[in-house]
Amino acid sequence: KDRRQGQDPVERVTQYASGARQERRVRKLLESAGAYLVTRSAGSKGLADLIALFDYATIAVQVKNHKPSQRDHDAVQKASKHTDARWALVYMNGSEKQTWCYRGGKAHKVPVPGL
Repeated sequence: KDRRQGQDPVERVTQYASGARQERRVRKLLESAGAYLVTRSAGSKGLADLIALFDYATIAVQVKNHKPSQRDHDAVQKASKHTDARWALVYMNGSEKQTWCYRGGKAHKVPVPGL
């Protein structure tokens, strides 16, 4: 079932615009921290909103403009089992920012550059 069913179309556009704005903010932070390529998956319903390439690492990023649920954490942690990339779940709302990192299906203590 589509969780947006019955939702006002204007509200959906506003949520999309807010999410896209946060993704652009995170993209700039990653680029400022030395990522030589950051690709955004616009309108993505997949796990990674951004893929950042650094000389030493590939980082897949899921950006949320609401506090991530346990389901969000579980999905990113599970995805991290299947790649060599680091994964980050980033919550941004105004000046508030939190980042959780995963690698190999486990919490990863090495922070993501710029986040």
